[in-house]
Amino acid sequence: MGRPLGSFDPCSPQLKPVIAIPARNEEARLPRVLDALERQCLPTDDRLPVFLLINNSSDGSFQLATELGARLEQVALTVRAVTFAPDEATVGMARRTAMDLALALAPLASSTLLLTTDADAEPDQDWVAANLKAAHAGADLVAGTIVADPSEEALLGIGLIRRSRSFDAYCRARSLLGSLLDPIDHDPWPKHLFEMAGSLAVRGDVYAAVGGIDPLAYREDLAFVSKVRASGYSVRHSVDAVVTVSARTCGRAPEGMSQSLARWKVEAERGDPLLVEDPDKTVARFLLRRELRAADRFKLNACLQAAGVTHVTLPAYERAARAAAIELLAKDDLDACEVPVEVALSEFERVMRGYVDCAATEELVHAG
Repeated sequence: MGRPLGSFDPCSPQLKPVIAIPARNEEARLPRVLDALERQCLPTDDRLPVFLLINNSSDGSFQLATELGARLEQVALTVRAVTFAPDEATVGMARRTAMDLALALAPLASSTLLLTTDADAEPDQDWVAANLKAAHAGADLVAGTIVADPSEEALLGIGLIRRSRSFDAYCRARSLLGSLLDPIDHDPWPKHLFEMAGSLAVRGDVYAAVGGIDPLAYREDLAFVSKVRASGYSVRHSVDAVVTVSARTCGRAPEGMSQSLARWKVEAERGDPLLVEDPDKTVARFLLRRELRAADRFKLNACLQAAGVTHVTLPAYERAARAAAIELLAKDDLDACEVPVEVALSEFERVMRGYVDCAATEELVHAG
């Protein structure tokens, strides 16, 4: 297991960034991501190490990346091509391999911040700096903010755009409510809800301690962040580390962002309501998390047994034990489709009024 929460040493050496990007048949989009990395505002004059893994590609990605890399001034680009066997060619395997090899470029894992993004992405100019700032403030893992390319999203129709805005408002309100009911010192408001591979940054020693990303066929990002958090490390959901990604509806990862957009487009055209989790369940989860964070070992065991969890080995230290229990008993469910989004928003605002006044609630939600 890793270090308990709050054990970051502010006197430790400054972290050095290294970036890992898996790419499969992304010849058309590689120039954009490499250009965005070339324009990063960095705290030193050191070149930015970037490892690009071209995997199972049939286009000219490798040749193009090699040519572009030779012209980059701020980025030190390493390009590797690999072909995984059909039963191993998953998004998780590609990202794991890219991150493992990128970390191998670093002289020391404990002084490295390992970042990853997607080949169709365009990180904001201060993306690396924002991740470094959060890590130096004590975050072991930083989950950045992902936004869809507005020009591409506009092509999907006004119905999808409205659906997207409603979901964004729901997520802001849900995040704020969580900050009120279950405040977390290392992850305060403003923050967001998502943990997507398009913007993740993790300390190199933490990545190694939890065994890296698992080679899953989909949602390898969610599984990795959950593993990091359950091991007792601190996760920050940064609104400052922003990455714009493609709003395409044809993607390779099952249950990825592209498939969600494709489903939303169909549902919007049919006039289906946007359904989200029953707000009573969401509120109950936040309250359970707060209870678990304050629980001693005996209370944790009682909660686990009441939930039917009888065979679990909790970490030796209490903070990580609570983190592990929360991952087991109170994980988010953003896939639930139970009530119209307007119903959930109304209930969230009602609960929040018990903590802040109406005007403050509206201001905080929209400010997020």
